[in-house]
Amino acid sequence: MAAGEYGIARIDAGPFALTELLLPGRLSMVFSPVGLLMVSSLQAGRAELRSGDRHERLGSGDVCLDGRPDESRTLLTDDLRISSVLLPGDLVGRAADDASPRRSRPLHFTDLVPAGLRTAALWQRTADFARCAVLAPGGVSPLVAAETARLLAATAPVVFPNDLDTSPLMTTPLDYARRVRLDHAHTELQDADPGAGATGPDIASRRGFTHAGRFAAAYRRAYGEPPRTTLRR
Repeated sequence: MAAGEYGIARIDAGPFALTELLLPGRLSMVFSPVGLLMVSSLQAGRAELRSGDRHERLGSGDVCLDGRPDESRTLLTDDLRISSVLLPGDLVGRAADDASPRRSRPLHFTDLVPAGLRTAALWQRTADFARCAVLAPGGVSPLVAAETARLLAATAPVVFPNDLDTSPLMTTPLDYARRVRLDHAHTELQDADPGAGATGPDIASRRGFTHAGRFAAAYRRAYGEPPRTTLRR
């Protein structure tokens, strides 16, 4: 792309999307609330972001919450190149529900920048993983897209300060996402009818566990019994 040209690329992966923007020169933009959580990584240039009562000056390498789902925001750019991940606000809300099931209010992010350099790096690694998954040869499968979206949604409350207790997420987002899948498999095993042909390996596979033995071991550690016992109860 030649210098001075504007550019935009977008990849829709079903439950989330990735965008790349090239904005030469100086621009001022106002965005209305759209129910999406947008997390951006600045690849080059500078920007000023205002959202609610927050005002951040950003440069190359910075990560920011480029818009909370319920707020409009203003973005001033200077020769900006930026990569973003877009997530439905309700998907992030469900991740917060899983992390803090007794909460009585919606998730609200209290800052636009990560809590520290380590969490910023965590988001970068997670976003890179999502891009690799989407750009894999042959395209991304619906199951991988759904699990990647859950991983991104689980990572956002770890990275950006918020008003909820998300300490159960502070192992790693991958561990959290795996535990969520395990919980869903547990519920499905409880509800399934083995007489109708339901099997533990089939349920595990639907929940993204491709190795039956490792699934059974993880399940036993979490629930104190093998999957087949839950299924037959």
